Amino acid sequence: MNIYICSTVRHLLFALLKAAHSPNDDHNIVYFSDYQAAPLDDWNLSDIPDNIEVHEMNRRAFAADLRSTIGGRIFYRLSMLYLPPSRRLKKHFLSVAGRHGLGFMHDAKRENERLWLFNERNKMARLFRAIYPDFSVIEDGDATYHSYRLSLWKSFGRRLLRLPSGQRAFGDSPHCKTVWAIYPERLPHQTRAKGQRIDFLDTPTTKSLVAGIFGSLTDAIQTQHSAILATQPIDGVPGVTLSDKQRIYRQITDYLLGAGWTVTLKVHPKENFSDYEELAAECVVAPAKIPLEAFVLGSPTPLPLISVASTAGLGLEHLCRRIRLAQGDYADTVRLWAGSPEMLHSSLQQQLARLSHI
Repeated sequence: MNIYICSTVRHLLFALLKAAHSPNDDHNIVYFSDYQAAPLDDWNLSDIPDNIEVHEMNRRAFAADLRSTIGGRIFYRLSMLYLPPSRRLKKHFLSVAGRHGLGFMHDAKRENERLWLFNERNKMARLFRAIYPDFSVIEDGDATYHSYRLSLWKSFGRRLLRLPSGQRAFGDSPHCKTVWAIYPERLPHQTRAKGQRIDFLDTPTTKSLVAGIFGSLTDAIQTQHSAILATQPIDGVPGVTLSDKQRIYRQITDYLLGAGWTVTLKVHPKENFSDYEELAAECVVAPAKIPLEAFVLGSPTPLPLISVASTAGLGLEHLCRRIRLAQGDYADTVRLWAGSPEMLHSSLQQQLARLSHI
C-alpha cells in the first residue's frame, strides 16, 4: 500500500497520477485541504480508479487533537526535531490518525506500506515520516534541485542526527530511499544517487484523468491561439516595487494581445489576485487553485507557457512551448526592466519571436 501526504492541489494531482500509473497497488492519499483552502468538493474525484482513496484532512484540527494529550505533545515535538518517538508514542499517533479516518495506517514495521512525501520538511510530513522507517520524495518544484547552506548551529544539530552538515537538500535524510524528479540528473550531489525519473506525468490515461478531475475549469484556456502567462512575485526583488511589477506584466500582456494572442493569466499562489485586477478584464483568468501542470497536461495541443523567470512547465517542454523571458541573472534583469521599459520591449521582441512560428 502507498500512502501520500499532500498539502497542495499540485501534490494531489501528482499523487493521483502516480497512483493511476500503478494500477496493481492500493493507494491512500492524505490531503490537507486547508493549506490552500481548496476542499475536495472543488474537484470531481468520482471517476478515479477504485484502487485510489483520497482522505481530506485539516492540519489545525489534526494537530490540535494530537497535542491534546501529553503523549501526543511529546510525539509532536520529537517529530518536529526529527527525533524517533517510542513505539508507545507511535501507537498513540496511529490512534489519533484512526479517529480522523486514517485507519488504514498500521504498525511502522509492515513492509508493504510505503510513504510518499513532497515537501518532507512541512509539519504534517514530519509527523508521518516519524511513523515509518523510510520514505520517498516526489519533486516539489524548483526547491528539489537546490541545496541550502545552513548556520553553524543547524549544522551541529544535523551532525548529531547523523545527517549531512553544512548544507541540506530535499531527500538527504538516510531514511529517504528515492527522490523522484523530472530531471534526476540535476539533483544536488547529496541526493543525485537516489534520483528516480518521474514517469507518470505523460501516460495514455493522463489527459482523461486530468479532464475528469478538473473538467470545465481547464476548458477556458483550450482555445485556438491561447497563451498562458504565469506570474510570480517579482516585487520581492530588492528595488522592484508593486507598481514596477504591475507595469512589467501590463507590458507583457499588451505585447501578446497586440500580436493576436488570447492571454490566460495564471497568478502565482503566493500572490494576491488584486495585484492583477486591471489585467483580468482583458485576459482569461485561470482558477488560482488549479496547478499549472493541470492546464498543460489537460490541453489537447501544446500551449505557449510564458513566465519572467519561473520554473513553470519544467520537464513538460514536450507538452508546451515554455518561454522564460529573463535571460541571465533573474534579479538583475527584473531591476533593469523596472527602470527601462525599452529594455523589456527588446526582450519581448527577442524571446517571443518564437510564438510567430506556432
